[in-house]
Parts: sequence; C-alpha cells; structure tokens
Amino acid sequence: MNRHRPGLATGALAVVAFLVAACGANATPPPTQPPASQHAEDLAATIPTTIGDVALTVRSGDLASLKDDIPDYDQLVAALNNASIQPSDVIGAVGTPTAGGTEPRVSGLRIVQAPPGGIGMLGWVTVWAQSIPGATVTGTNLAGKPVTAVTFSDGTTPLYYYLYDANPLDNDPADTLYFVRSADEAIATSAFQQLP
Repeated sequence: MNRHRPGLATGALAVVAFLVAACGANATPPPTQPPASQHAEDLAATIPTTIGDVALTVRSGDLASLKDDIPDYDQLVAALNNASIQPSDVIGAVGTPTAGGTEPRVSGLRIVQAPPGGIGMLGWVTVWAQSIPGATVTGTNLAGKPVTAVTFSDGTTPLYYYLYDANPLDNDPADTLYFVRSADEAIATSAFQQLP
C-alpha cells in the first residue's frame, strides 16, 4: 500500500532548510590566491626606495611590463622557458634611480604559479646567469646573506642575486629572488642590508 507521509517530507524539508540557513548564508568561501597585482604590490613594498644617497623609483607588475627595466631580459625568459616556467607566471618589482642613470638597480622576481616538480628559483636563475655571454658566476656573502655574484668579461656592471624564502618549511619554489646591479660592492651591500 502506497500512502503519502506528509510528516516525513516536511521533516526532510526542515532539515534541508536548517542546513542551508546554517551553512549557506554564513559559509566562508574557500581561500583563494591573491591576484597577481596584489603579489606585485607586496613585492614592490620590499624594494628599498633609497640606497645611500640615491633615491629609487619602484615599479611592479608582470614580467613583460618590466622588460625595459630588466637587463638581459631575453636570456632570463629563455631560462624560464627551459625550466617549464611561463613568463606570465612571474611578477616583478624594480627600483631604478629616480634622477636617471642605471645604478644602483634593485629588483625582485617571484613565481606566482610554479610548476609541480620544477627546478625552483635558484635552478632557473643559475641557468640564466650561466647563459649570459662572458659571465662568471661565483658565490659570496654580502650583508650576511649568501649572494651569487655575476661578473662580466666585457666590463658590464656586476649583478648580485640571492633567494629569500619567507617560509623555509613550505618547499615552495615560488620564493623571491632579489637582484642588485651596482659597480660598487659597498652600494650592493647596502641594498642587501635593506632587503628581507
């Protein structure tokens, strides 16, 4: 015998209504990644605005928007591609002298969307540095930080870089790589003192 049970249907609707009221209206959405523009602004905030007596103007954005401010940009993009990292997944911030000139120059790069199992920041930047014609890559220490120095046989201004890992336990290749370009090692040291 098929009989309609209004009490059961009403009870089920009441449970559904309770769950919607309890969870639906006040449920917090799952956390999402901040937009790349927020990553770029956060990165820009870490770049010093003055080194010694030189004021710097800081710009940030995706890698392509900073092309004119990044020396050896083409080699850098080639190294990213070789490491299976899309240049569109990299954001940057660059501080250049406000009064003009090319030195000192301070920049930071961060991979926003790192590929799984990638070689990470130090892997691709080492490939990049070694791909620059006439470059010699050596390890050193500036301002208490383990820094890599890239010098050039043609007299191009030396470049220093180091990897900053805000969370050393996360195993995340998307850490920040900082660069300083200066012919004066004391100025480069001053820049690294101000970086995280």
